[in-house]
Amino acid sequence: MIKQRLEEEIRKALANGYSHFITTMQLGIDIWAAEIVLRIKKFYPEVMLQASLSCETQANFWTESQRERYFNILSECDYVNYASSHFTAACNNFASRYMIDKSSLIIAVYDENDKETMAIINYAEINRLFLLKISIT
Repeated sequence: MIKQRLEEEIRKALANGYSHFITTMQLGIDIWAAEIVLRIKKFYPEVMLQASLSCETQANFWTESQRERYFNILSECDYVNYASSHFTAACNNFASRYMIDKSSLIIAVYDENDKETMAIINYAEINRLFLLKISIT
């Protein structure tokens, strides 16, 4: 259900003229969003996918299948940037802020109990970005 709603919002964004999508490639929603964008990109070559990654070692402790999925997506990204060369306590936050700072629309799938995601949403709201919220709570 969440994937379907996420795809609907991505397609609406595309219909409204957005063609550059950025993801932090975290496990779960971020990976799903990247896969949706790449699937759409096959039919709309103007679509671009950018990965704003926390660090070069982001996937080091993931399972082999998660890493394979991650690197397959990265190989299809138009742009990849890293907040840090190695993990730091702040690198996830830096990657998310970069994504928000470079955006004019945020599609946020969130759980009100997830403090990290809520902080990102609050940052987007402070910066007066157009925000599409998909609640999972």
